[in-house]
Amino acid sequence: MESWYVLTGGPSTGKTTLIEELQKRGYPVVPEAARSFIEQELASGKTIEEIRSDGVQFQRNLFGMKVAAHEDLPVGKPVFFDRGMHDSEAYLRVQGVANDPELAEILKKITYKKVFLLDPISYIPDDVRTETPLEAEKIQTLLRQVYEEAGIEVIQVPVMPVEERISFIHLHLELASSSKKTIGIVGGGQLGRMLTEAAHTLGFSVYVLDPTPESPAGLVADRQAKGEFTNPEHVREFAQAVDLLTFEIESANAEALEQIAQKRPDDVQPLPTTLSLIRDKLAQKKLLAVNNIAVAPFREVSNVADIEAVVKEWSYPLVLKARFGAYDGRGNAVLSTKDDIPMALSKLGEKNLYIEKFVPFQKELAVVAARTRSGEMAVYPVVETIHKNNICHMVVAPAPVAPEVLEKAQELAAKVLEVFSGAGVFAVEMFLTKEGEVMVNEVAPRVHNSGHFTIEACETSQFEQHIRAIAGLPLGGTALKVPVAVMINILGERTGPADPKGVTEAQMLGAAVHIYGKKETKLERKMGHITVVGNTPEEAIEKAKHARARVTI
Repeated sequence: MESWYVLTGGPSTGKTTLIEELQKRGYPVVPEAARSFIEQELASGKTIEEIRSDGVQFQRNLFGMKVAAHEDLPVGKPVFFDRGMHDSEAYLRVQGVANDPELAEILKKITYKKVFLLDPISYIPDDVRTETPLEAEKIQTLLRQVYEEAGIEVIQVPVMPVEERISFIHLHLELASSSKKTIGIVGGGQLGRMLTEAAHTLGFSVYVLDPTPESPAGLVADRQAKGEFTNPEHVREFAQAVDLLTFEIESANAEALEQIAQKRPDDVQPLPTTLSLIRDKLAQKKLLAVNNIAVAPFREVSNVADIEAVVKEWSYPLVLKARFGAYDGRGNAVLSTKDDIPMALSKLGEKNLYIEKFVPFQKELAVVAARTRSGEMAVYPVVETIHKNNICHMVVAPAPVAPEVLEKAQELAAKVLEVFSGAGVFAVEMFLTKEGEVMVNEVAPRVHNSGHFTIEACETSQFEQHIRAIAGLPLGGTALKVPVAVMINILGERTGPADPKGVTEAQMLGAAVHIYGKKETKLERKMGHITVVGNTPEEAIEKAKHARARVTI
């Protein structure tokens, strides 16, 4: 019974169609006993009213047929049951009968690996389906209840085309056969939170490592280990408790991750060597340049004399950048005149710096892309990112640019992924120059703010995609499901305890609102985001602004 799976649901869930499709694909299928019994009785001349006149006896009439169906089944491959034995328990409860002694004895001997509970498509009565809509809803609830009480995992299958339901089931079959069940995330921020939620939908347990008690990810994870993600001992100890290891923050201790990867080469993704390369922004730029990826001209500097030498060669404006620890605009300083140099050095320090020519861009773009360990790649739609105070404020998908620009940007993102090693989601931030060229600004080896819109707007969210990629599962589709999506960050506007308000009002305006669960708010701290979909960029942006204005935190 290790490979026994049940497909069940109330009336009109599309179960029969799905079972027939699985059978066409070569899976052994056990037909539904009730339908077979009813059809036999109808053929013998009985009416449906006579057959169902005693609902309790009707279910008991099926016991023998159902038990016999569990005998002499194929071994070594999945077998799908069109309703399992426990369905009888649910239908008896509908009739007011609980704990039928005969059925209880049967259920002691029969169990299943997983149960796929199909969401109802629409309820259409026929000669076999005689339940009222209210009864159908009650049956759906009881089906979940009886299987969960028996300790059998119930997976809810959403309403979607048959092909997508088949893919959904295939994914969970692969998960069931995998020994990698627990994912560890180094870092417990909002990215870890959304990764955790995605991993749970795929059937994984999730542990997170973070120093903050009740971190955003820790609030939804199965377990949070309190520890510093920069501490090698904490990272190594954490790794012992998980099957797969990934990170949501670039300051994770790469050396410890590398040591773990040397012993468990398939279990740490993206590769720690890639993390080390990418988080050193200068090393990242050098690697991109040597691989003929278009980037702004850059030069390593360490003091005023170095900067002045570059100014003499290139002239202003320039951008002074920190090699390490830069995020959300922190670690960058624009130099427009000589007077800006002292303030920039005061802000960034005089070590581990580099300088770039300022790129006069017309738009900032971004592309999220994913790759598996085997090299399978999936690229998301190009988005425009709009910044305020060097922090991402708004994302518009797809980017409102010419089709040839969209094509260039996606091709560039795929080329960038080929430069770096390992599986997972990467984000490529780009400039669209005034001349219409696309060049890389920087790369992140993780899920990214520019990809949050994918939760509501794409076939597969960037978070689910990352889990699929690191777990060796097939990548999901990346196409937009809507004409346009707009994401706006919810940034802190004060310092103090977080107190989210206006969420319901924003939702009533059509926004999906994500609050990250951070206990304290700070000025310009990312506390959440909203996503709105629409038919045009103008419509979606206007709706998003109205919804965002309702939320305070």
